[in-house]
Amino acid sequence: VALLSLYDEGRFQLDDDVNNYLPFSVRSPDYSNTPVTFRMLLPHSSGIADGAALDDEYHYGQDSPKPLGEFLEAYLVPGGGDYDASDNFHSFAPGTKYEYSNVGSALAGFLVEASSGQPFDEYCCQRLFVPLGMTRTAWRLQNINSTIVQPIDARDGVIDHYTFTDYPNGALRTTPRDLFQLYKIFIDQGRSNGQQILARGTVAEMVRPQIPQLDNEVGLHIFLMNSERELWGHDGGEQGVVTYTGFNVTQQTGVIVFSNYSDADLEGIALATYDYSVEE
Repeated sequence: VALLSLYDEGRFQLDDDVNNYLPFSVRSPDYSNTPVTFRMLLPHSSGIADGAALDDEYHYGQDSPKPLGEFLEAYLVPGGGDYDASDNFHSFAPGTKYEYSNVGSALAGFLVEASSGQPFDEYCCQRLFVPLGMTRTAWRLQNINSTIVQPIDARDGVIDHYTFTDYPNGALRTTPRDLFQLYKIFIDQGRSNGQQILARGTVAEMVRPQIPQLDNEVGLHIFLMNSERELWGHDGGEQGVVTYTGFNVTQQTGVIVFSNYSDADLEGIALATYDYSVEE
């Protein structure tokens, strides 16, 4: 949403090479002549892989001290301290296969920084969280003043709060009530809390299959979670957390379920809750 708000301002086109907007170059080592476009990056067909270097980027009890761009450059550019051609990139050409990429998500966040001139977390706060009244939402631990639910890992039990350097791929702290304000833009043509956050056409593009030749359930960084119910959304998990979200544009309703236990199976709970809301 943050990146596409810049798209609405005309800062880039979806089929542009992302290198035109970055201070460093991103190319698959085996396909150096094939550009990675926004339309590849957001539907996870960029060829960027999640390598072992990510395992060293967790920081417990504190925010990561390493800048997002510094990490990505070291990870994606030959000669960087975290560069590994075979581990950090898939063997397929960009745009030819779907493979979910957390690093690709982090790069999308950094493109917000590169295009706006603001750190990603500050841009989200100014352009999304404050206008939408999301008062209990933040990317950084240092910006949270309220209680945070304790994460519980299935193997290790209660664990410390943490962040990771590639944080745009899933380090957001929020509440279901806050996230509801963001998800309302998908069922109200880009509007929520009296604010036009995205253009109507941009919202429609997000929930349109972008790579039907590869996977017809992938939009712009959002997914068709359940075709029977026409639920678009996203799910995910991290250490001590699992989430499931989905919305139906026609029904103008959806479901958001969070768990602070890493082995929780939320899909059945979420779908039953959604069905109940539609029946009511």
